[in-house]
Amino acid sequence: MTKLGRKLHKEARRAARQLRYLLALPELARLKRAWDRDWPAQLTLTEGAQPFGPRVAVLVLYQPEGLRASTLDSCDYLLAQGYVPLIVSNAPLSPADRQALASRAALICERPNYGYDVGAYRDGVRLLDHLGQRPEHLALINDSLWFPLTPDNDLLARLEATGRFMGGLVRKTRLHRDRDHNGTAAGFIEAYFYHVNFTVPGGTKAFVRFWRDVPLTKGREFLRERRFSYAMTKAGVPMGALGSRHLFLTEMAALPTPELRKVLLYAAYDSPQHQARGTALLETPDHPDWRAAALRHIRRVVTTAPFYASFPYGSETTLRLGFLKRPSKPIYRATLQAYLRAVDAGDLPAPAPAIRAEIEAALGT
Repeated sequence: MTKLGRKLHKEARRAARQLRYLLALPELARLKRAWDRDWPAQLTLTEGAQPFGPRVAVLVLYQPEGLRASTLDSCDYLLAQGYVPLIVSNAPLSPADRQALASRAALICERPNYGYDVGAYRDGVRLLDHLGQRPEHLALINDSLWFPLTPDNDLLARLEATGRFMGGLVRKTRLHRDRDHNGTAAGFIEAYFYHVNFTVPGGTKAFVRFWRDVPLTKGREFLRERRFSYAMTKAGVPMGALGSRHLFLTEMAALPTPELRKVLLYAAYDSPQHQARGTALLETPDHPDWRAAALRHIRRVVTTAPFYASFPYGSETTLRLGFLKRPSKPIYRATLQAYLRAVDAGDLPAPAPAIRAEIEAALGT
């Protein structure tokens, strides 16, 4: 298929998906009205041992096979950073798991998996309002990632220090738009980790309006992680993130050549062509054009794959995002393998033991 043919095919699929969404809106609206009418009777709430405070983290779980040990580590990290967890589980919890979480949380909410992570975030936000809680800082996090890789990561403090109403770990953009425009970030914050700073004026009304009106789904076809960011951008609310493709590429250009070689040594690829090119660069001795060739290669790779997945060593040593995505796609499996190679070589610090064990289990090693 030609480039034009692929583009036309992509646009046709997008148009068909949009048409299906528009046709489904009346049914989705009916389901949401029914959910809101019964709310919060369909929730199972358990009071936790931790008091609410000025910093709250809504931590969304879907672990029907049982609670992961790393989730408890994440709760401990949040508490150490001053963020009290409000746990929202989209699957029932066992009594033992509920008890373990209760000692680390202010509240546990168990709910049907209606609306997936968006529905869970929304119920967490509504519960805070229902309880009269008005945190100054709010994190919305789901369990599709391991974090923090090491307990000394200061990612939450850095998010607070941005001075933006809304932020997150990674901002995803089209390559040519990967910058700030008049103080408003292009693109969208990836939905597994948001941070909201209510001490920054001008965004609260848009935040409340979005979570009141956001469409919920009963299937995954219409999930759109970018809606929250786009709603904030439309309202003129400044956004920021600790990482983006542009920030990553800027950091790569500043690295000395030996470090740039390590970035390639611990790369993860989803393309045989990219992998072959990376291997060839590593086998090539330094010469005046090597750095430029390596930077061009890195730029090509992150045009089609997430920078933090493709180059975990480079991402962690420069941006210190402190997370790994669970292997829902082949690229993330390759990321885990590259990450462990860097750890075992002593080039990255070892993760928490629970994370290490879960990564090895995911890889079958």
